[in-house]
Amino acid sequence: SHPANDNGKTCPIYMMPWAQPLSEIREYFGESVAMYFAWLGFYGYYLLIPAIVGTGMQLLYYYGIITHYDSYGIKWYMVLFSIFMVVWANYYNMQWTTEEKI
Repeated sequence: SHPANDNGKTCPIYMMPWAQPLSEIREYFGESVAMYFAWLGFYGYYLLIPAIVGTGMQLLYYYGIITHYDSYGIKWYMVLFSIFMVVWANYYNMQWTTEEKI
């Protein structure tokens, strides 16, 4: 959610798909449902990072910049993407812990 929603203002255009009226959801449905919607919006926003990286890697593979296998039969681009996903998941978890406290 964007703080502008709670103040009655409009949020920036790049945040609109994830901006939610969390205070109104909280008043109507309760705290747990509002937390779920807050988490869902936050998760959707942060999923853009691996989507962009994965699309970029797929394009590199499609255009032949990344090869299929190396001499040992390992797909190194998949190993790198897996490591990236582990790092991203830890980063996301830290950011959500910070956001949840607010």
